[in-house]
Amino acid sequence: QRIMSDDSSLEYYPVHAQRAGWDTEQDTILEQRRKFLPEMAHERAVDAHAQHYLASLGEEAAGYLRINNADGHISAAASRPEYAADIADALLRQAIIDTPRHGLSRLYAEANHPWRDSLLRLGFSTDNSDTGILAFMLPPDRSGKASGSELVRLEHASDFRQLSVQLVQQAARSVVIFSDDLEAWLYDHDDFVTALLDLAQKSRYSTIRIIVRDTRALLERGHRLLRASHRASDKIQLHKLPTSQTEKLPCFMVADDNGLILRPDPQIMQGIGYTDYRARAKPLLDQFEQYWVRSYIDPDLRQHTV
Repeated sequence: QRIMSDDSSLEYYPVHAQRAGWDTEQDTILEQRRKFLPEMAHERAVDAHAQHYLASLGEEAAGYLRINNADGHISAAASRPEYAADIADALLRQAIIDTPRHGLSRLYAEANHPWRDSLLRLGFSTDNSDTGILAFMLPPDRSGKASGSELVRLEHASDFRQLSVQLVQQAARSVVIFSDDLEAWLYDHDDFVTALLDLAQKSRYSTIRIIVRDTRALLERGHRLLRASHRASDKIQLHKLPTSQTEKLPCFMVADDNGLILRPDPQIMQGIGYTDYRARAKPLLDQFEQYWVRSYIDPDLRQHTV
């Protein structure tokens, strides 16, 4: 990872973590694991009954995590030495999100685990019955329902637009958006911008923060949200993330700490949404905060004629 500094040639590449299925991606799992755990180069008996997670940094393999299905034990974990904490955090966050879908109610690791700092940072704590382990109690699987909110599958532009306006209208204080180029089909329309401006005026504490990866479309074609950020610059902050343009990152919007829209592949108009699902929104908010501290105000956007 390279963090943007005064030298604009330096870039930060966020860690990307994903689950890999043993049945369909066994060769990929073994190949990547071999780089970090050469003693585990070959298939093990537990592998077919475990969850596997891979991390990448730009185009390079960055880490590996295995969690046993039987009891939630973090039985194998390793990363490249550079930026190890970021890699560990990303893999563990992905596991916390994903493992409840596979019937697990807790994750645990030895108290002296090499990733101890990341485990504690993400909420693992000493088990009352065994001080030799650090445990994390997982929320129940709510992939269908959560906190009174049903999963909304989004497959058309109109689906995304309708839910995005609804989430902003129900927000009491904040909205964050992480996007490749602030997709015009989703965010560049009057209903959405009006809802955001209304939120900005709702409270003195209202905040709208937006991160984009590629500002070329905004500069070439203009955008209603760009104009809105100029009109309400104290409430609507628009930043750019210096990151590799070839790397796919999920695009998302989170309203307050519970409403969300998530599009896992930025090149595909498919996603999911919830109107009230705090457990699912929190990892996205955490990810946004990581990006925000590395983002910056693009002077070209500031100077763009409204």
